[in-house]
Amino acid sequence: MVYSPVCSSITAVSDNGFSMDDFSTGFSSLSYFKELPLEQLKIDQSFVRDLVSDQNDKAIVEAIITLGRAFDLNIIAEGVETQTPHIQLANDGCTSFLGYLFGRTISIHQANANLTQYAHSQLTAGAAEPGSAPGSSSEVS
Repeated sequence: MVYSPVCSSITAVSDNGFSMDDFSTGFSSLSYFKELPLEQLKIDQSFVRDLVSDQNDKAIVEAIITLGRAFDLNIIAEGVETQTPHIQLANDGCTSFLGYLFGRTISIHQANANLTQYAHSQLTAGAAEPGSAPGSSSEVS
């Protein structure tokens, strides 16, 4: 195969497989399914955008989901901005979603700050619960 040196290199450095981004656009090829250790398949937002109103986009998305499921891949839809396509994608078997419906793009610094704040709130909430303080016990002696 033309892709074998590249596929061999990718397989050698990939312990857990990887994601095929923007499937069905650009240079993605069905031969990659045979040669690469894929775990995820991303549906390009250009097909998700008009999923509800364009029968061609609907057919393409359904075919991508079917193909991904046949290879036991996690299916990710990009560009999910409203509930209607989210529900349709979920009903069709899509398992993960990216888009403004779930949140706006943020910087890495803001993401780190959000995660730190969340972790701190979880620790604080856990310490406030009865029996969660170090050395405390709910057992009766």
